[in-house]
Amino acid sequence: MKKYLIFAFVYLTISHFVLSCSDDDDTNPVMMDNQTFVSTAASSNQFEIMAGAQAVEKGSAEAVRSYGEHMVNDHGKAGEELKAIAETQGFTVPMELAAKEKANLDQLTPLTGEAFDKAFAQIMVKSHEEAVLLFSEAASQSGVPNSALRTWANEKLPTLEAHLEDAKALNTQINP
Repeated sequence: MKKYLIFAFVYLTISHFVLSCSDDDDTNPVMMDNQTFVSTAASSNQFEIMAGAQAVEKGSAEAVRSYGEHMVNDHGKAGEELKAIAETQGFTVPMELAAKEKANLDQLTPLTGEAFDKAFAQIMVKSHEEAVLLFSEAASQSGVPNSALRTWANEKLPTLEAHLEDAKALNTQINP
């Protein structure tokens, strides 16, 4: 009888170990939930539009004004796309900036001329680094669960990466 108990114990222990090591695709951890992505992406996007509009209006360097116009156009389109996806998928697009984006905008708002240009270029690099990271995470297989959001994030990623490279070039030009 003792042999059977030992055998049963060993069998159950090994079975538990084997089952706990299985590679089950259904248990992939999700990096962020859908609404978190929508809210974060919308705030980031809206900030780019608002900062871009300030650059068009207050930038002293033509490169800053041009980059700002590019941000208004590209992020305006992206914002409309996100809003359409969110509506069809049942997510809420916030109307206000998150604290981080509001702080960045508050930093830019009182500035003019060369001081604005310098701060704008630096903030554009940082904000696009964060956006590329956000969209990379969302677009990954373990990113957002919603496939429409994941696809959209993946489609926007090359544009954001290009914006980041342009922002770095602008920053190098404005802040040598």
